[in-house]
Amino acid sequence: ETPSSSLKEYENWDLFFTDTKIFNLINKINSHPRLFNLDVDILGAATVADAYEIKKFVKEEDGTHEGFRLINSGTIDPYQPLWGIRTCRYIKGGYLKPVVPKDKLQQYSKTRYQQSNSSKIVVASMTTRYEACLDIGGNYIAGKSTTIILGPLDKLYYCIGIINSKLASFWLNITFNSLKMSGEAINVGRNELGMLPIPVNQVDFMHIINKIIEERKDNLSSDTSKLESEIDRLVYQLYGLTEEEIKIIEES
Repeated sequence: ETPSSSLKEYENWDLFFTDTKIFNLINKINSHPRLFNLDVDILGAATVADAYEIKKFVKEEDGTHEGFRLINSGTIDPYQPLWGIRTCRYIKGGYLKPVVPKDKLQQYSKTRYQQSNSSKIVVASMTTRYEACLDIGGNYIAGKSTTIILGPLDKLYYCIGIINSKLASFWLNITFNSLKMSGEAINVGRNELGMLPIPVNQVDFMHIINKIIEERKDNLSSDTSKLESEIDRLVYQLYGLTEEEIKIIEES
């Protein structure tokens, strides 16, 4: 039984329809500050108006213009943009290597140009788990239905390690269970991302994440499961989980 007073603490009540062990585990995760409280900016990558205006500039890369590489939810894997690997579906168009010329974007919106030109995390929408890739140096423009995180490089590495972890996706699926659509997908936006609890004590994931990115760079099918499991183990330690609690997440 849950006191009615505790319901006021939660924006979403999906947690109260789980069993006791899961309820206690989510409450333990929720004891940490939210990503909203971290020293980063969480932004929608493009409004509907932006998306249609930017569509006018999108073209296949041909080497004639310096451009930002366009990615959207369908071309994002954990840690890895799939630009040039998977077709990007963008407002009734399909592109393998879509780019937006930098001069055109700067003329249209200095804000979108600065965001694209910055190091960032790009997070996919409409997924069954968090999927976030890293853009170091500002090579990509994030298309519609994505969320971006801007901030210091150490914070970006820390955030993406947690966001792509099993623990984070477990929390997402329990917390926003009622938002699931066909295929169990959740529309992940600024709120569903910003509400994620993040421990204050920061762990350096940079070395492991760079190894994952390097191994996948030339071969997308490279098995990086051991490296990802290493990040999961560090994340479990960050949240102070017991072996029993880890088992609940691993078996979910």
